[in-house]
Amino acid sequence: MRNTTISTHPDTTSSLPEQPVTPPSAAAAQPVVPPAANQSAPDYSSFAYQFVGYDRMDALIRKYNANLSQTEVDKIKMSINLYSREKNLDPRLVLALMARESRFDPLAVSSSGAVGLGQIMPINYGELGISNPNDIDQNVRGTIYYFRQKLDEWAGNSRQLELGLASYLRGTGDVRRANEQLDAHAQSYVDEILRIRASV
Repeated sequence: MRNTTISTHPDTTSSLPEQPVTPPSAAAAQPVVPPAANQSAPDYSSFAYQFVGYDRMDALIRKYNANLSQTEVDKIKMSINLYSREKNLDPRLVLALMARESRFDPLAVSSSGAVGLGQIMPINYGELGISNPNDIDQNVRGTIYYFRQKLDEWAGNSRQLELGLASYLRGTGDVRRANEQLDAHAQSYVDEILRIRASV
């Protein structure tokens, strides 16, 4: 399988295997699974998929962006659940990452040119199957695929989650060159995402 260098931030470097492109309407086609009555407490020691009640997802999204329509909120929730399940990621982490990156603004553009919910750089659109970075489903899918790849690059490391998050921000190469030592900005970024995750 061909590998290609991509980045969500200007200083991010990594390789991401090609992924099959899912049509943007895929998330909307998925049935909404109601939360179980006996839903267990979240396991924050794991970043594997765990069901998150849609009411909790809704509350967090609206806390950061009260201007979204209900249709937009529903698309974000359904896309996060769909692709988090596919990539075996805790949706709380994805929610927290997007809250930190864009405050759930699908039209957000950073000073460096990163776009959308997960702040994806234009250089990555092709490999992530993104034709419209402002499309909620496409941006959520790209964010989750990229974040999963960052985590997998640290498999076996006792700090896998922390380093995976730092790599989403800085790039795996930069984190390795720093001997896995995070600067103040990267550490603050990681801490904030974990704090938001624990609030969901």
